Amino acid sequence: VLMSSIAGEVGSAYVANYAATKAYITTLSRGISDEWWPLGVDALACVAGATITPTYLESFSEAGARLSWIEQEPLDVVSECLANLGRTSVIVTGALNKIATVIWSRVLPKGLATQTLGQQTGRMLGIS
Repeated sequence: VLMSSIAGEVGSAYVANYAATKAYITTLSRGISDEWWPLGVDALACVAGATITPTYLESFSEAGARLSWIEQEPLDVVSECLANLGRTSVIVTGALNKIATVIWSRVLPKGLATQTLGQQTGRMLGIS
């Protein structure tokens, strides 16, 4: 099980390197899942969104910047990922994250999706 992020599906200002590494992880999972499946090895990229972890909470410049309605508890993320191990190579956790990922990756133009996520990231970090 490899931890990825919605940021890797879209890209984002202020965390571009992080987003790029998460895109790599998702792509890696797809590839090794297909390659190693005949050997009985399952690979899964767990694509999480805002998850309430100490690092996530420390990243906010102010309490009001949090979007608590999209946040997930770590146990919920892990439970959904493990329930899908052996079923798919990539799982986006949480209903709202699934909807957001479809909108950002299939509905909006890529540039607008990246700009929108970058604005949210900037607010979270107290930059914009």
